[in-house]
Amino acid sequence: MLEELSSFDFYDLKDIEINDMIDKSNAEVYKGKCDGKDIAIKEYYIEEGEFNDDFYNELNIGESVNSERLLKIYGFSHDPSNNKYYLLMEYINSGNLFNYINNSKYYTNVMNRFNKTKGITNPYLYEDKKSGNAWIYNIDINNKINIVTSILKAVKSMYDSNIIHGDLKTANLGVHNEKNNRYIKIIDYGTCYHNTNSIHLFHTIGTNGYCAPEQEHIDKNKFLNHKSDIYSLGVIIIEVWVGDIWKYSTKGEKSGRNSVLYSLRRIKKENESLEKLLRKCISLDYNKRPDIYKLYNDFKKLYSYVDVLSQSENQM
Repeated sequence: MLEELSSFDFYDLKDIEINDMIDKSNAEVYKGKCDGKDIAIKEYYIEEGEFNDDFYNELNIGESVNSERLLKIYGFSHDPSNNKYYLLMEYINSGNLFNYINNSKYYTNVMNRFNKTKGITNPYLYEDKKSGNAWIYNIDINNKINIVTSILKAVKSMYDSNIIHGDLKTANLGVHNEKNNRYIKIIDYGTCYHNTNSIHLFHTIGTNGYCAPEQEHIDKNKFLNHKSDIYSLGVIIIEVWVGDIWKYSTKGEKSGRNSVLYSLRRIKKENESLEKLLRKCISLDYNKRPDIYKLYNDFKKLYSYVDVLSQSENQM
């Protein structure tokens, strides 16, 4: 593996400080320090003589990006005593977007088992009949617009860098604070493809509910292109707008898309134009989905004051 990585920047492990674990969803990620600055360190275990596509892919793409909206990877390190390899990455200091929008401060409890929600018409009301509780998702419209605008700018940067992601979701969008600005960064390049328009897939990639249907065809005709990421992006925007769309999902093969469509009907009650735009994004036919540039412009037209709200992006 080391031979294949010879063109990338190598850091001696003795010069790296590895501290507390900050994530362990797909791989263990630690906060650390190198050359006097905070970094994130993703750990891989790779047997001697093996080649790990995800590790190589992340390093190859992450070292080449030059947009502030795409996670920068500085290089790698290796511990030969236990076959561990480490990606040294930019530290995202405010977690990911999934955790951001699911912060308890954005949910107002409006019912307990002794009260009823009858008469409440808010489209973002969630009821849990088992516990007898109900909540309203209450992120204000300005914050939603800022979040979505920041996401769209990040995805535009990704496309301008000729990257297809393959696994866009709120958990793969970092929330980063820098000086007085807060904005979205795209992270996790393990499923990405670089400098190509379309890829034939030999296995399903992506996350259930977010991934486009062409990524998980039952037959062998699986593929991935830029419009596949637009499908995922449509789901992400729906999630930002309505809150945790998976919280009360039913089990089963189609539960992911059914939950998305149910949430889309909630949005229709507030803004039919936004609902129509997002429905195009999650079309089963990728040819009917807008590209990122049209999606960005159409969203701006829906909320003409978005540039005023997002000038500094101090909210997102």
